Amino acid sequence: MNMTIFDYNMSLLSKEKKYYILGCDDSARQFAIRLLNSGVYFHGFVVLNNVLEQGCRLWNKPIIDIQECLECSDIMIITSYISYLQDKEVLKKYRLDAKLIKFEILKPCITDASGVVIYGTGSQGEEIFQACSDLINVCYFSNSNENRWGNYFCGRKIISPQEITNLPDDTVIIIASNAYQKIHDSLLECHIEDDRIYCLENGALRFCQSYIIENSFLISKLMFLLQNNKNMVLYGEEAIVEKIREKFELLDFYNIETIGRKSKEEDGSLFQLLYFDWKEKICLLADDMNIRSMELIDKIGIPVKNIYWLKNCDEYQKYDHIKKYKYVADPTLGYSAVVLGKGEEGEAEYSGFVKYEYKDDSNNICTILTLGGSTTQSFFVREPTWSECLSRILTKKKIPHRILCGGIGGYSNIQEFLKLTRDGIMLQPDIVLSYSGVNNTNWLMDEEYPFIHRYQRAIFDKLKVKRHIKVGVDDISLSASVNYGIKDQEYNPFQFWLMYERLMNSVCKELSITFKAYLQPILFSKPVFDEYDQELLLGMFGITAKTSEDMYQYAEDITQKYSRDVKNALLFREEVKEYSNIYPDWLVDFSHIMDNKEKVYMDEAHVYECGNEIIAECIYESISHDITKLSHIDNCVRRE
Repeated sequence: MNMTIFDYNMSLLSKEKKYYILGCDDSARQFAIRLLNSGVYFHGFVVLNNVLEQGCRLWNKPIIDIQECLECSDIMIITSYISYLQDKEVLKKYRLDAKLIKFEILKPCITDASGVVIYGTGSQGEEIFQACSDLINVCYFSNSNENRWGNYFCGRKIISPQEITNLPDDTVIIIASNAYQKIHDSLLECHIEDDRIYCLENGALRFCQSYIIENSFLISKLMFLLQNNKNMVLYGEEAIVEKIREKFELLDFYNIETIGRKSKEEDGSLFQLLYFDWKEKICLLADDMNIRSMELIDKIGIPVKNIYWLKNCDEYQKYDHIKKYKYVADPTLGYSAVVLGKGEEGEAEYSGFVKYEYKDDSNNICTILTLGGSTTQSFFVREPTWSECLSRILTKKKIPHRILCGGIGGYSNIQEFLKLTRDGIMLQPDIVLSYSGVNNTNWLMDEEYPFIHRYQRAIFDKLKVKRHIKVGVDDISLSASVNYGIKDQEYNPFQFWLMYERLMNSVCKELSITFKAYLQPILFSKPVFDEYDQELLLGMFGITAKTSEDMYQYAEDITQKYSRDVKNALLFREEVKEYSNIYPDWLVDFSHIMDNKEKVYMDEAHVYECGNEIIAECIYESISHDITKLSHIDNCVRRE
């Protein structure tokens, strides 16, 4: 399968020149990925403003501004084929159009084809059609859903894969789907020649023919990880490791140590990792994720925290969890997580919670329940959580305690509320801590039905089948539809978040439980971004910003990918100022606690261990009086 419809006019490049990609947005990134996939080296990115600090990087490549581009005669600008004419007009305003090179071209077999079929009638198919319909002759769409054959999409008829064989022999098929390998194989079964099938890769950085990363967001995470951790060992099958090393060299990562094995299966080569000092190194595994490798890594004593899988590089999550935890369906919350090894349904006593504990000889123990999303979660995580860090503080101070961490990735505070009322109060906590906010600001919240989490809705939608159930003496027939309650409730995201924090406080107050709600810090709402923050914003989200004023401007542009998340993060930070004064006993504003801290964020909300230590220290400070008071009451009870 041909992985791209584009080609590159290498004759336009000169060794005496440096070539910079115009922009840092999604379009520029997709262009950069196509260059990397084709083995084409570029020198960096050029932006049309001076918002970023000098020296900032994207994917380890320098970012320069217009002034530097004007001053350096050896700098040339390259851009994608699709955006070339538009970019040329933009660059005229800066007197830079003469530096622009039409480097990317469509392959002649595409432009000369009598027709093009786009396989895929989803958003990707529509995007390709909108971008390329003026450049290529799109005659049909196709897909595997026979119910849609004969209908129209974007003004073109949808035909079956078999009908493609009746088209002229030079007809080209462009696959517009994440399942492009499966579609490719099915097209071959229809006797369509391989050299007629193309795919735009959906932004994937393809390290080799048999190995595909399907999400460019993960690529950004990987590049940012490498950018900040130069000492890396790459391990895997020799041929794959070599191809990956070549790709990294295109991104100016040259000092990567490699260990390649001859066989496809693990043959003991992994034990060579024993000879490295892992205090300052990370290991990137190029194989498919598998339990065998994890067991060997655990056996030879390499810290799991230092191990990353190339296929799903994630600084937040570690991959020894397959043996320890699992996600399970939950009829109230949508899903939950349990500890393995305690029966089929996990640890019954604290199902959905992870326990941290310190005891002394007395019976005096403070039980603390912690709630939140993935920034609280203790399941699957690579870094020690703030609940664990809080336990360390209490242990160091010889305070007997039991912390039950109930955070689950993706939970909004509506699910916290449900979990508290169903499970939390049954655990008889003395203190309940809710650390949240980010999942109420972002795409996880359904705008029509904010009470229903998007993950929950996805699960419930799978249940759209007719059922007959017996309830008492009644036989109820359920329709295939699912009802989610009242639509379009009139609360902004902050008001909705605050309402459920108030409800949790009310429940706890009624039961004489101390409650604290913490609005968590979010990178988007920082007043000033240092160089690390700017590179993180750029690498993860494509956002160029130096101050909160830049972020307000970004949030106003609704066409931007993360504008809603940014807008809500800024809204939460602004509105909490008023309400933390109204509810000073239980509502605590943490939105500012990372403002002057360096290198704590790994994305917009997750933080490294140093960040979780800061959170834990601030939380301890806010509840130390309550713990002392509880201890005093317990002592009085014991004396009586």
